[in-house]
This record gives sequence, C-alpha cells and structure tokens, in this order.
Amino acid sequence: QIRTSALIAGGMMNSYLAYISHSIRVMFPVIGAIGLPGVLYFGMQFTGGFLVLLCILLWNRWYVSRHGESPCATESGSTSQPLAWPSALAGRPPISKAAIRSFSLLFRMACMTVPLMLGIEWLLKNGVLDFWETALPHAVTELFPTELLSAVAAQFGGLVQSSAVAANLRAEGLIDNSQILLAMLVGSALGNPFRALRRNLPSALAIFPVPIALSIVLGMQLSRFLVTLAGIAGVVWMMLNTP
Repeated sequence: QIRTSALIAGGMMNSYLAYISHSIRVMFPVIGAIGLPGVLYFGMQFTGGFLVLLCILLWNRWYVSRHGESPCATESGSTSQPLAWPSALAGRPPISKAAIRSFSLLFRMACMTVPLMLGIEWLLKNGVLDFWETALPHAVTELFPTELLSAVAAQFGGLVQSSAVAANLRAEGLIDNSQILLAMLVGSALGNPFRALRRNLPSALAIFPVPIALSIVLGMQLSRFLVTLAGIAGVVWMMLNTP
C-alpha cells in the first residue's frame, strides 16, 4: 500500500523515537551525575537525530515526487479505524511498573557502577593504564588522558555507569567537563555498532524484509555516527581554542 521509500523513512523515524524513549529513561540520572556535559550530550544527539529525520523526509518527498504518488489502496486496503484515545492509552504502564523500572535501574547501578569504580581506581593506582601516556603523542594525551579510557569503557555497560565513573574522576580533579563530554561522545561512537547488532538489527529483521531492514539499521547507524563524529570534532575544536 506504500512505497519502499516511505517504509524506510517510517522505519527510521520509529527508530529515532525509540532512541528518544530509551534515552529519556537514563537521561535524568546521567544529568544528575555529571550536569552540563550530560545536557550537552543529549542535546547534540537529539538535535542531530532530528536534523537527520528532516533530511530523510525531504528525501522521501523528493523520491515520491520524482516517481509519482503512492498507489491508492482504498479498495484493497484495511478498513479498520484508528483506536479511540481511551483504548489506545489503556496499554500504558502503570505507576507500579514505572517504580519497578526505577528500582531495577538503581539495582544495576549498585551491581555494575560500584565494581567499575573500584576496578578503575585499582587500575589507575597500579599503573596498568600508563601505556596510554607513553604510546601516544603528548597533544593527544592532553586532550584525552588515561582516565577517560575508563569512562569510555564503562559506557559499554551503559550511560548511567559511564556518567557515575566520570563524576567520580571529576570529583578527584582528574578530568574536567569538556573531557567528560568528549569521552561520552567517543564511547557512543564505539558502542553504537554493538548495540545495533544486539538490539536494533534483530528487531528490524523480525518486522521488515531483509533489504529494507538493513537499509533502516545501517542508515540510522551511519547518521548517528556522523552526528557523533561532528560532536567530537566540535568538542576538540573548543578544547584547542580555549585558553
């Protein structure tokens, strides 16, 4: 009933909305832990994703205008009506379910964040990460010191864990806000492909034909990588030009 271009555009839009939904669940504890870097991080991701969606919609509009309107399916299409608001809202999770999710997040923080922080303290104090300072030029290690490796690695366990580790390092005076933002962006660029293989691609393959699923997932991952790369470049430029 719709063209392939519209199906891909719709899938990408749903992917962005799912990303927003997931990010909101962790946004508040992340911002509570690191403050301004967290606000800037989510602001970059949300704004960049929104601009990508505008480009996708413009592309779909151009494609449709070039190849003609979608075929009309009034005779063979479904005649079911949209659900009324009371029926549509009946499936929303109750407050009890939201409380369970919040407590499960706190439980994961206790089980993952504390061991990560203790492990990183042990690695730093025993010189395990000293190779970073000697293997790279001084200009690189000044922007991205050894301590940021721990924040990037912690992001593979989640943004909440990474922000808690970064907040602890900042409290000790080892990193500053701009370096925290840089570490979060680098961790996002490195971790997004793994999250796509674990969650996005299986979900898309279960819903769409293989070519369309690959187009949606690869297109969104490439756009997010480019947005994150632009954010990294902007943060590095700011750090180099700030006295």
